[in-house]
Amino acid sequence: MSHLTSPVLDTDSLVDVKQEPEKDAYLYPIPALPNDLMVFDPVLLKEIRIELEHGTELFVDEQYRRFAQSLTALAVDPMGNIVVQKLVERGNLDRRIKILESLHNDLPALSCHKNGTWVVQKFISLAAIGDADLLKQGLMDALNRYLVELLKDQYGNYVVQGCLGLGGVHTGVLLRCLIWRSKDLAKTRFGSRAVKSIMEAISVNVNLRSYLDEIIDRLIQQTEDLVLNPHGAMLICSLLSCTNWCDKDRGIKALILDKILANQNAIMNRHAQTVLMELARRDHSLCELVLGKIRQHEQPGRLVSDQSTCQFIVTLNNLNKNGTASLKFENQMNRVTCHSDEHRANLEQLGIM
Repeated sequence: MSHLTSPVLDTDSLVDVKQEPEKDAYLYPIPALPNDLMVFDPVLLKEIRIELEHGTELFVDEQYRRFAQSLTALAVDPMGNIVVQKLVERGNLDRRIKILESLHNDLPALSCHKNGTWVVQKFISLAAIGDADLLKQGLMDALNRYLVELLKDQYGNYVVQGCLGLGGVHTGVLLRCLIWRSKDLAKTRFGSRAVKSIMEAISVNVNLRSYLDEIIDRLIQQTEDLVLNPHGAMLICSLLSCTNWCDKDRGIKALILDKILANQNAIMNRHAQTVLMELARRDHSLCELVLGKIRQHEQPGRLVSDQSTCQFIVTLNNLNKNGTASLKFENQMNRVTCHSDEHRANLEQLGIM
């Protein structure tokens, strides 16, 4: 897939990303592709693709006219998508705009198609390197309403990441989407990965630092909920791992820890445990804070009766350089259930059995 680089920014044309968008902005479902798409002869398409590499302008023009009414069908074909890419690549700006207009209504669905996505990414790469405002605007007009669903898609997320390089107001639209829809994205597999990649890309652009801080603040505000989700927890761990994102590194860690510990049940959630362990490994003073919260838990017996939570507590206790060998609970220990020899060994390490 396309490699994401730091976007070129015209700060004068950047939209106000802190202004809350309309209720349904960026959240529209992606329309399906037509069911009755034409099927092509793969041998013929291969011959045309080869000829398009070095063929005459006349040949390129003939192939454009030949496929002008079936470009969507051609774009989803394993060989046909390469033909469309070559027609776009070898066309002038006027030809590119005509092809884009033909594909306009299907562009969101093509972005999420394993073959069609390459056509959309070809448009984006050409628009990003040239003076092609009409091409940029045409792309964003077609995709804007569907940004969240695109970012959550296996292929569509690369299309949106590529659009970040279009610069100016287009970059602003994408950052606005990330800021206001971060929760929708962070709890999905590809959405969380896309958020991470985009944050990494804009972290090296000093003009975008305030927008990166805004995204980080949104994620921290949602930490209590995000850490209970596997993808949200992964994103929070990534945030902790990238020190170049966080100038106030220690403060951010403490804020994340406070958010997690606000929910006593989070200690028993394996995804939240992953984040807590990452915090503890990076800062032993935070490790002691987590252990302190565990000591004061209202139902300590419930904590240690859960095998994975018991193992988590033992690991934390071993990490705590200043702690005692045995973690002593402040509240009355309820009846503890032992599930296995390994569980019993962990309980013994805690001085419970």
